[in-house]
Amino acid sequence: MILTRHNTLIFLINHGLCSMADLVGQRIEVRSHCQRNRGFSVRWPDGRGFYVKQHRPDQGEWEADSGVATEARLLQLFNQEAELQSSVPRWRLFDAARQTLVLDWQPSPARAPQPRPDAAYARRLGGALARLHRTLAAMNPRLRQRLPGLNAHPPWALRLQSLYPLVGADQSWAQAEWVARWQCQTDLMAALAELYAQWPRAQLIHGDMKWPNCLEATAARRPLPVFIDWEMAAWGDPFWDLAGLTQSYVKAWVDGLALTERDDAAVALARARLAWPRWRCALAGLWQGYGATGVWLRLARLCGARLLQTLYEDAGGDAHIAPGQQLLQQSARALLLLPGTQLRQCLLAGDPLTGASVRSDA
Repeated sequence: MILTRHNTLIFLINHGLCSMADLVGQRIEVRSHCQRNRGFSVRWPDGRGFYVKQHRPDQGEWEADSGVATEARLLQLFNQEAELQSSVPRWRLFDAARQTLVLDWQPSPARAPQPRPDAAYARRLGGALARLHRTLAAMNPRLRQRLPGLNAHPPWALRLQSLYPLVGADQSWAQAEWVARWQCQTDLMAALAELYAQWPRAQLIHGDMKWPNCLEATAARRPLPVFIDWEMAAWGDPFWDLAGLTQSYVKAWVDGLALTERDDAAVALARARLAWPRWRCALAGLWQGYGATGVWLRLARLCGARLLQTLYEDAGGDAHIAPGQQLLQQSARALLLLPGTQLRQCLLAGDPLTGASVRSDA
């Protein structure tokens, strides 16, 4: 059964999650949110509802151990832990034959916010992620037993040398251009190789942490983050999750500059430096909330790698490289390559683009 907007309600009725009586006299909204997989929100006027996610393979038949199946197993475990129940969606059911997961829709008001230079919220977000990681660390023995075969490979962004700079059905011209540029930068490749070699596999991490995966649910008049989309969960470095949130702030800083093809490098840099202080304060709040102030250098290196991943993903389908992407590339190089003392100065007082020694015209 391939789910669509038209048969999702039938699927829920067949599984006893709603009845024909629920459909009578009420306006039920069903919306499609398909991205990597099929997704559908089913909402009643009173705010209750479900989020239905079905695995969509790239080709061929469904995989027995898809990302949706992984997420279903994890959330079922997480929902049994009191410390995690407010931080993850509520699991309802998983239909293995149809590779379909059903979760409670987040209570209203809940939304996926846009990154903003709010230091107070950034501190709460960092604190929430730290609590999540502490709880997962405490659960580690049980998770190891219950999740055999879970991915333990380093993120693909640390293995950029394995990609091919070729345009094809799965890689746009802009993506192929980025791969070609990066693979010509031996210092960049060496920095990524070092992170790859040092990748730990001791703890469960989210694996795809970014702003769209942090819903903002209001409780006691304070926005509390709910972490969603656990398909990429793996054994790895908790700092990769924090680097994912960090790159969301850095990307929002550059996106907010609204650069066009007419803006030269001097204009772009001037705007970037003018806007940076507010975003720098938000990043400081995020790291302080997490408690990462003493290990900021490795975090910065991982953030640089995560920015490269974002650049590649955002270039999907693009025929050229946008001006803002050039700034993100320079920021990624600075985060990956600047010496520690110089990088600290950039993050505390300047901006990640001031490291002229690591810029590349490649």
